[in-house]
Amino acid sequence: MEEEYLDIVDEHNVPTGTRAARSEVHARGWYHRVVNVIFFRMSDQQLQILCHQRSPHLELNPGRWDPAIGGHVRSRQTVLEALHAEIREEVGLTIDLQDLVEGPCLKIDGPSDTKFNYFYYYKLLDTQDIHMNPDEVAEVRYMPLDHIIESMRLNPESWAGFPERLLQMTANLRETHQ
Repeated sequence: MEEEYLDIVDEHNVPTGTRAARSEVHARGWYHRVVNVIFFRMSDQQLQILCHQRSPHLELNPGRWDPAIGGHVRSRQTVLEALHAEIREEVGLTIDLQDLVEGPCLKIDGPSDTKFNYFYYYKLLDTQDIHMNPDEVAEVRYMPLDHIIESMRLNPESWAGFPERLLQMTANLRETHQ
């Protein structure tokens, strides 16, 4: 499989005009863009997030639960094009991008990953149309947001992500659905 190329951005999220292989971007700690969507619904007056268990075959966080679907914004791809492609690739859904609610763009300075992570929300009431790609996703399940946060704190090895970041990612969503 051919390695994907990513556009490099500076520390202010401004494109530098250069691109590099994903492995090199990560190895050198260059800033790049990532996009995620959080599928949600309200059930019994609780905000629920559609979490997916990552395939055991994935390079990063295999077998861990993840509250967001997404991936890298490839070179010459817009954020929305990348989001549309990732949703189709991971869970087999084709959605109307106008139905997305824009969330925050978080600057992440991780030890092995420096990126700008764009978040979107999509209200998905029914999971019957989901067709998981077994190379990407092993299982999907709605979980109450409070349960996810608690589980992340008690069992961090089971999750791809951190409770503090999930609270940041969902701040706008929690405000509008309380």
